This record gives sequence, structure tokens and C-alpha cells, in this order.
Amino acid sequence: MSFVHTYTEHFQSYRHNVSDKARQYASGLMQAGSRKNMDRMAEVVPDSKSRNLQQFLTHSKWSHREVIDHVAQDADKVLGDSRQACLLIDESGFEKQGRRSVGVARQWLGRLGKVDNGQVAVFGALANGRYAAPIDVRLYLPEQWTNDPKRCDRAGVPEEKRKFRTKTELALEIVRHGRENGLRYGWVGADAGYGKGPGFCFALDEMGETFCVDVHSDFQVYLADPKPYLPQKVNKVGRPFTKYQSDQEGIEVRVLLDSLPARRWKTMTLRKTTRGVLRVRICRLKVYVWDGETEKVKCWTLIATKSLGSNPDTKLSVTNAPKQTRLK
Repeated sequence: MSFVHTYTEHFQSYRHNVSDKARQYASGLMQAGSRKNMDRMAEVVPDSKSRNLQQFLTHSKWSHREVIDHVAQDADKVLGDSRQACLLIDESGFEKQGRRSVGVARQWLGRLGKVDNGQVAVFGALANGRYAAPIDVRLYLPEQWTNDPKRCDRAGVPEEKRKFRTKTELALEIVRHGRENGLRYGWVGADAGYGKGPGFCFALDEMGETFCVDVHSDFQVYLADPKPYLPQKVNKVGRPFTKYQSDQEGIEVRVLLDSLPARRWKTMTLRKTTRGVLRVRICRLKVYVWDGETEKVKCWTLIATKSLGSNPDTKLSVTNAPKQTRLK
């Protein structure tokens, strides 16, 4: 599909046009190899200068948000679908030395599989079938940055961006903004980094989003409604109880799956992959999810898949998809 509009309009104002610098910078990102500093970019992009590229990023009056939203709308024209498309949430870490780059800190970098010095961002990607395109990004700013105004001043962090936000909060911002931007997707997906607890799923459900979020094996569910309640005081001394309790016992999903009989599992062909046809054993169960602190309880579906073989990989997900949704 071809698009009539270009992105030039985002890089020009009344008497100033930096669209040529934008093209040079984009070319540098794609050609400069692993060391993408301005000097290296200027070496590989004809007619460019490192000083001009740096000024384009730090001083030119163009809106990164307008550019990202335009990319998202173009991606939606190709991949958007209110039922079949999905919005995938994931984070990525980038190794970075020094202290001056915004958000850089010693933190977990998933791409490296270890804690190291670097930056982390939360990404949104619009996916449909075998195809996906990035449509949003939010830089994670650790508390050691948000608690250091002078450091933020030196790095040019805008005042409105200095409030600490968790990666889950950034992910929810991406989902919310995607709807505001008119993107079409039927559900939201995320890995177990966002399914460590029920908070992310609860927030998506309250936003009216259908989701399928991976969870860890120690994620706790209930086989019956836990019906949380506040205990009654036996006397008038002391403060009233504020933490909800339940008479039902929760169970970790790994324990629950180990207790299931073989007949609960079905073998199913899912799709073709680069390695051949993907076949798995799969089951789904109705479960109740409670955050353990409030009276909020949700009845959702737990989906478990196991790869075939002697040492199967197990994937666990929780979804609020309608009951009539086909297992496949």
C-alpha cells in the first residue's frame, strides 16, 4: 500500500525546514552500524555534518509525538482490524555507557539477560497475523532520575516527564493513547513481565480492553469466588480492619496444572512457522483472580499451552476474552 502523505510536514515551521536533517538522521540510524553516534553517522551519510545532526535532535522545534502518531496511523492502514489485530506490549533494554543519556542506569536489560548500564523503553506494536509494526514507545525513567532535578535539568528532561512511572503505567499509557489515536485492534497482549500480578490485567479490564497476558507459574488463582470481606471487630478498641480476607484458598497455576487429568488437554495445530507447523497441547480453565487486598474479583480464563516433546515448554496466560471465544 502506498501513502499520499510524507513525513516532511512534521519537520518544517514558518521559516525553518529541517526535513533534510531528519532524512540524514534516519539514514544514519540504518547505516552507522552498532556505534550510532553523530560522528559515525556523518561519516556514512553524504552531505551530513555531526554538529547539524546533533542540533536537529536537541534544538529543532519538531514533535516526536506527532511523528510517532503518524507512523502508527500509517501502520493501522495496513494492519489495523477491530477484531483480528492486536496491540502487543513489550520492553527492550539498550546497553549504554556514561551517566548523561536520559534514563541511563544500572538496570535489567532483557536483550542482554543481565543487569547492566543502559536505557529501557516500553514499546507498543500493532500486529496482525505474521506482520507487526512498532506504533509507540515510552522511555522508562528510573527513580534515581526523577529524584534528581539537577540531573534532569542537565539532560533537558521536560518538567511534565519527571514524575516516576512504572513500566506497567507506561504500558497502560500506550494502550490508552492507541485508542485516542484511532488505532484498530481487538485485544492487548503482553508477556509475563506485565503479568507478575493482576494489576495490569485489572486496569485493562476497567478500560474495556480484551487482553491475553502471560503470567508466571506462581501466579495465584481461585477455583471458586473468594468473596473477600473485611473482618468484623470483636470489640470497639483499636482501628477497624482495612485489609480484605477470604475463606477460600488460592492456588498457584503450576500446582493447578499438575493436578489436571490428561483428558483436560487437547492437541491442536495452531499455525505455520519458519520451523514448520506449530502443534501444542492446550487447555483452558475458568478461574477467579483476586488482588488479595481489595474486594475486587474477576472471573477470567486461564490458558496453558505445552510444546510437544519429552521436555515441553509451558506457557501460561490469563484472558478476559468472552466465554464463546474459540480455544484456537
